[in-house]
Amino acid sequence: MRSTYRVLGWALILGFAITGRANGQQPKPPVKPPAMTAKVSVTVDVPAYQGPCPARLVFTGTITLPGVPTKQPLTYQWVRADRTRGPKRTVTMTGTTVTVTDKMQVGIAGQMIRVGEQLEVLAPATGKSAQVLSAVLCH
Repeated sequence: MRSTYRVLGWALILGFAITGRANGQQPKPPVKPPAMTAKVSVTVDVPAYQGPCPARLVFTGTITLPGVPTKQPLTYQWVRADRTRGPKRTVTMTGTTVTVTDKMQVGIAGQMIRVGEQLEVLAPATGKSAQVLSAVLCH
């Protein structure tokens, strides 16, 4: 009887040593940290333009990431109203808020157009601004 318990005891010890689990329990999956969400807003310097063209517009985005350490790279992308995407850009955070800009020249004589942009944060957090529009009437 004692040898039976000894064999069972060694089997449990060896089973734990081989699998790293007691009683064949499955390991728990690692807990993912909650995804960070960026607060993102955009403004345009000229919401309505009338005059000679091309019109020069500046879209300014503000990205806030509370709790992100300084010197953290942040990747973002501008998305135009027609859904075309600008290049992915990276800036180094020097605080919890960073400001980025995108300049646009649009329009030809006699044209009336509406243009807009949205700012999307890609990493280390995610977030999107609302789309901001500008009406352009070229003379």
